[in-house]
Amino acid sequence: MYQLIDKKILISDLTLGAGEGSTIVYCMNMKHCAQDTSYLVKDQKAFIFEYPSYGKYVIKLEVKDTYGNIESKREIIDLQPPTDRRPTTITTLPQLQTQGNNSNVAIGKSLNNTLSIFVAHTGSTSCTIDVDDTKDSNNDGNTTNDKDLTCNEFHQVQFESIEPTVTLTVTE
Repeated sequence: MYQLIDKKILISDLTLGAGEGSTIVYCMNMKHCAQDTSYLVKDQKAFIFEYPSYGKYVIKLEVKDTYGNIESKREIIDLQPPTDRRPTTITTLPQLQTQGNNSNVAIGKSLNNTLSIFVAHTGSTSCTIDVDDTKDSNNDGNTTNDKDLTCNEFHQVQFESIEPTVTLTVTE
């Protein structure tokens, strides 16, 4: 599962059946993987990869199990310059759904209650993310002003228990 962010791709591995001892390798540009190992990403469950320029790239996922069986998949991605230059963009896996002023993510147990998130912020003010507005993580008596995560960094957040969706609010 992936999402594109400008010249970056956010990948979260949802491979089923790749047990212990299996290897998972992503080739992020089929033209260069044989000569340049910086295009290979090995055994990462979730990551962000940044490309040097816009354009089309062929990516390949290869999974090899402990018995030597190999399964692979190729896909073409097309990185285009953004047309909308908002100061803050939220990218999540599973994908973010916008309803009015709310941004919701349906997570569920199939993803082990885990949210992969990248908030790109280019504004002049700082940007933080409050992961859970029911907990007071900075112990000031107010649950709505916590600064749990910073923007412009990749985060994976695992929730102990979840409602069917998580509402994201970014405070600048």
